[in-house]
Amino acid sequence: MFKIDSKSDLIMTVIMVFASISPLSWTLLFAFIVISGTELFFCYQENDRWRKIFKIFCVPFLALFIASLAPAGWLIYVGLAFGAMGDIALLEKKSVWNFAFGIICFFINHVLFAIQVLLILNPVPTGVLIAVTLFLCIGSPLAMAIIYFKGHIRPAGLAIGGGFYSVVLATELIIPIIGLLLTQNRVFCLGLAGGLFFVISDTTLVLTNFKYKMRRSHLYVMATYLLSQALIAVELALLIQ
Repeated sequence: MFKIDSKSDLIMTVIMVFASISPLSWTLLFAFIVISGTELFFCYQENDRWRKIFKIFCVPFLALFIASLAPAGWLIYVGLAFGAMGDIALLEKKSVWNFAFGIICFFINHVLFAIQVLLILNPVPTGVLIAVTLFLCIGSPLAMAIIYFKGHIRPAGLAIGGGFYSVVLATELIIPIIGLLLTQNRVFCLGLAGGLFFVISDTTLVLTNFKYKMRRSHLYVMATYLLSQALIAVELALLIQ
């Protein structure tokens, strides 16, 4: 695991890692950047046809890049694979079942990322495990109730799934903070930033699907989503080096 104690060390480590990667990894990274940039361009243009075509290739190329960079981190690229399946499911958001399947895929995406962090931190202090478990047990029903009664999300099954997913997402945001406090390793800052962008992306997605109409909403959702996936994946890849 890279141990980084300062912001300048974090920047230098990222530069050193990227300077030493193989030509294959550079090719996959370049492909991810170009495809993602093209996707965001079509989101800005509000061109649904081409936006949907390029959307399905963004995260798969990120997964391939991470697999070439850190082959041992299979939880990372399998997690990204589920994220890619979630992207495909959300191409047709008018279907409640497609939306629900997308939530399940992203839920698995978050869980695999969280497991990878816990494996890196192993052994995790017992108090931390108890606190996270209590947060999941107490926070999940609370979030479900808020989404169902205050958010007026129907059917109830979607509200239940959304509530549990929201708490798991919050847990993924909390775990990098725990890692940072336990190890003082600044690499966890990448995961924390990625978690924040995930919250922004998913909040925008839900609001624009169930509450408000926003021009170029796909641009805001995809920009923050792709940045979040990339930041967390790179964080985990660095930590297992």
